[in-house]
Amino acid sequence: MISERDVPRVLIAPTGFGKTTLAVEYADEIFGFRSTHWIDARDTLFIRDLDAQTVLPALLEYGEEGSLVVFDDVPYLDDVRAESFSEVVDGLIEAGWEVVVVTEPSFESVLDRHAGCVVVDSTDFLLDDGELASVAAERAVDLKPGAAGSFEPVRVCALAWGEPEDEGRFLDGLTSGLPHDIQLALFVMLVAREGSSEELFHFARALKKDTRRFIETYYPFVGIDSVNEAFCTTPLSIPQIKRIFFASLDSIVSISAFSSADSLVMKLAKLLFTKGEFSRACALVGEFATRSRRLSWLESNLEVLLHAGQPGPVLELVEGFSSTKAPLPSDVATGAMLASIMLDDSKGALRMAARIRGDAACDVWRRCLAALATMRFGSERQRMDARSFIEKHMDEHSFDLMANDEGMLSVSRAMPAVMRAASLGEDDIEGAIAQIEDCGDRICESRIGMLVLTRLVADAAAVCVDDPTCVECAACADDAFERGVSALRGRRRRLAVPDSAEALLYGALAKHADMRGISFPDDDLERKGRCEIMLLSLAVQKRRLEERRAERRKHRERVLVGEVRAANAHVIERVEPLYISLFGGMSITRGDEAIGPERFAKRKARTLLAILALNRGREVPRAKLLDALWPGCDERRALNNFYSLWSVLRRALALESGECPYVAKQHMGCMLDMRYARCDVEELDELCNVFKYEQVDLESWIGAYRRICDAYAGDIMPSETESAYISMCRERCRCRITDALATGADRLVDADEPKAALWLAQTAFDRDDRREDLHQTLMRAQIANGRFDAATETYHHLCTYLRDDMGLSPSDASRGLYQRVLVCDDDDSFPRRFPGAKA
Repeated sequence: MISERDVPRVLIAPTGFGKTTLAVEYADEIFGFRSTHWIDARDTLFIRDLDAQTVLPALLEYGEEGSLVVFDDVPYLDDVRAESFSEVVDGLIEAGWEVVVVTEPSFESVLDRHAGCVVVDSTDFLLDDGELASVAAERAVDLKPGAAGSFEPVRVCALAWGEPEDEGRFLDGLTSGLPHDIQLALFVMLVAREGSSEELFHFARALKKDTRRFIETYYPFVGIDSVNEAFCTTPLSIPQIKRIFFASLDSIVSISAFSSADSLVMKLAKLLFTKGEFSRACALVGEFATRSRRLSWLESNLEVLLHAGQPGPVLELVEGFSSTKAPLPSDVATGAMLASIMLDDSKGALRMAARIRGDAACDVWRRCLAALATMRFGSERQRMDARSFIEKHMDEHSFDLMANDEGMLSVSRAMPAVMRAASLGEDDIEGAIAQIEDCGDRICESRIGMLVLTRLVADAAAVCVDDPTCVECAACADDAFERGVSALRGRRRRLAVPDSAEALLYGALAKHADMRGISFPDDDLERKGRCEIMLLSLAVQKRRLEERRAERRKHRERVLVGEVRAANAHVIERVEPLYISLFGGMSITRGDEAIGPERFAKRKARTLLAILALNRGREVPRAKLLDALWPGCDERRALNNFYSLWSVLRRALALESGECPYVAKQHMGCMLDMRYARCDVEELDELCNVFKYEQVDLESWIGAYRRICDAYAGDIMPSETESAYISMCRERCRCRITDALATGADRLVDADEPKAALWLAQTAFDRDDRREDLHQTLMRAQIANGRFDAATETYHHLCTYLRDDMGLSPSDASRGLYQRVLVCDDDDSFPRRFPGAKA
């Protein structure tokens, strides 16, 4: 830039490469910011002055020869404006000025009229090896330059030296103004990370040589190598790629050969699978595909993922489905349960096992597997129930369907013995090993059998270490070890490449040998290395699962204490947050200041604010507001009233400066800006979701229960009786709270927490004693606590209400619960009689 100061200097690169920073440093070092004119070319005033042809005269009037002018962020200019801008640049150069133009690759047409200019493009802004080494030293990591044609992420300035918001600007501005064919090529390359030009052309068939040259010049971080016909990109994560392309993906697909975004995503996921990028493929499908396609994709690829030792990505996808009420297919639920077992995730395995066992339409063998998981991770009461279920269905024919399920790698003849071995478990390791021996060589053909054997090997070693003097324990451990080695060799003969079941058994045997100080003969070093790599991968997946759930627990705790959440919001520091409480009456606070009713000149202004708060940041159409506030009123008159009411609301919430950032009016709708405002209804959703979707955690659940009882005991704005909309929302919130409490009570009963279940069930019943399902929930909780008299009273209350008020009889489910009260005690061991009952 210094060597040729008498021609325009054009800095052209994507956002985040440091173009403006370089221009600032040049203005500081060379001019000391004296005689420097900085023009924001995106400002509409600049476009206006450019059209009026007043830019050049104004600069020449206020400046002098030798001055510097920087045109920052020059946007796309049509032919007329581009010609005008070219005349401005030429006029300044002729007058002895220095000119720096900063723009993005999509607006490179600015170069067409200045052939002799100095161009500083994207490759010039990348970090060199010395700067890369300084970044590596600062971060205490070993960062090596990428292979030919590739660039590490730290070579981009925003990613190497910038703050998180700089990275965000880089991602947000990466495709600004680019045509869809280039966006499609960038999307494919960033997802695939590396590949051949042939693979790229398969997805982006319309990509021409000029377009490839354009990408190679201005987007060097995608690493196009024209010589080797390949590409190797900066390894951006799938969430980062989603931030770049999610809003424009449908438009991008419209110019491709794919019928929908789902089709493109599925094809890319298949490509990642062929490269062994299983985790990235799952993340891609989870972020971009619709729910139905995600579900069908997971069903068809579940076995491959478990075989390859990728239970973590499976659980991430399944967790995405748990936020909806739609049931999971039995294949997916079974696979998720096995994935949880592979990662030793007791809560996840129990949750999926409960779902499978509760599905009457599920195959018997799947329900037996769910009972096995319950026996391994459940409480004493749950284990007894699971053992009785297994004994009841311990029949070879129960597993006939399983023999046709190639994904399970199982044979029906061996499964009864495997089930018996698992049911004995650590309580009778010798008997369990005997059952495994009855399976013969078939044990190595069954993934379930391998997992059960892995557990037995670990349990036998632990028992032997706990009591090293016990001769029987040592002999039992030796038998388990020999059986495990035999199964490992059989598995290796069956499979050319080790799978997760083999790796887990290998890990258990190696640990067993280390704990007992015995030799573990394993002459297949290559296979041993692969197993150790897979075990390391499983350990990393387990750690990520624990970190993800710990983060969710922290988030839930922040919700429970009422902290302000602004995860993706950039709140202006001088704007104090507004908190709107609707339950038990409306109260409004801004920071420490209470905004009382006297600030609102019209009562309906508070109703308007409540309607906006109940929609939680979503835009409310103006027509809907008019109908809610003035039903049946003439449209013109209602509109005039609305404008007056809006002014009242803004004045009531205005800051000292007169601004009101809390509410916004856009075209034909209005909304509450959730960057600066919160509402207790938003927190209520979080609390209800704890009981519906989160894992059973008694301590946090009790906190959520207390919060609901304390903060949400009243109704929404009980004094507002004229608004039908508020009344409808009031009833919906009542139902939401009672539904969440009832769901939580049922889940606590299943989790063997009867006391807490009774608290939730009784509170739900006290809130609404007219619903039969709440009577049933309360009866289940009372039965679980052994309170049969109370359950009888609840049933009679239901009968009286249905007969006197509805003219109906209790449902079969209600009568079934009553029969349990009449005939069984709390341990289901003998008939129970009540006074007055017939013998």
